[in-house]
Order: sequence, then C-alpha cells, then structure tokens
Amino acid sequence: SLKDFILNARDLIIQAYTFTKAREEQSKLLDLLEIFKEYTKKGKLQSASLIITF
Repeated sequence: SLKDFILNARDLIIQAYTFTKAREEQSKLLDLLEIFKEYTKKGKLQSASLIITF
C-alpha cells in the first residue's frame, strides 16, 4: 500500500542518518524525517513548509 511505501522510505532515511557522519547531512536528514513523521501521523504537511523555506 501507499502507506507502506512511505514508511519504508522513512526507514531508509533513518538508515541513511546512521551511516553518515557529516553533521550538516544528518541535519538535513532529520528535517526530512520530520516531514515524514508529520505526514504519517497527521496526514498533512503544515510545518514542512517552514522546514523547506529555511
């Protein structure tokens, strides 16, 4: 299902975070993870626009 694909993508972001040592890249991955978290929990991307603009 679509939700399974989204959750798998989230898991890959977490895996990428654990493999990278560059703090800037880790920060970007955490921002992306926050977007996935918001979407999977709330079904919308309200705060994601704030993350993207910064």
